Amino acid sequence: MDPEMLRGIAAQGGRAAHAMGKAHRFDSQEAKQAAAKRHAGKPGKPEQGSAAEQADDEAQGAAVVEENKA
Repeated sequence: MDPEMLRGIAAQGGRAAHAMGKAHRFDSQEAKQAAAKRHAGKPGKPEQGSAAEQADDEAQGAAVVEENKA
């Protein structure tokens, strides 16, 4: 299936889930925990990421929250 078509279908499903109140919204604390889990299993990386990585993770978490509000 065309990736753009698949993305459109997924977006419709996300909007429908939010409209029904069934979708999950990450708050900033949850987003930080998810980022920590994602980075925990990577070999060769220190447990505490660089400031740039942390800023990127926070920005991604905020983007997800903002996207879910739409």
